[in-house]
Amino acid sequence: MEVEVGTSGHAFPFATQVNEAEKERINSELEHERRAKIYKEAELDMKKISRKLRSSIAKSRPYFEMKQETQQQLEVNLLSVFSIQIKAGHITMAGSGVDPVKFSLLI
Repeated sequence: MEVEVGTSGHAFPFATQVNEAEKERINSELEHERRAKIYKEAELDMKKISRKLRSSIAKSRPYFEMKQETQQQLEVNLLSVFSIQIKAGHITMAGSGVDPVKFSLLI
């Protein structure tokens, strides 16, 4: 630790600590400002992209909603087919690949 000596010859280690703390604070402020600037720029880019793609997203939303509904209906129909096949004795649950929990909800 550095020790500063005053005019009276006394050592002032506290002054050195204060100087080091002040340097660290200034460096932290500069780093914070740098990162805040990067964040703001990224946020602006995101807003620009969002505005640019807003209409495309809105146009594609019905497709994805319909896809999800169709997928759910397909799953229900598939479980129904497996149920009928199992009742008819054509396949067993173990070899069907059907989720037993979903299947039990169907029956």
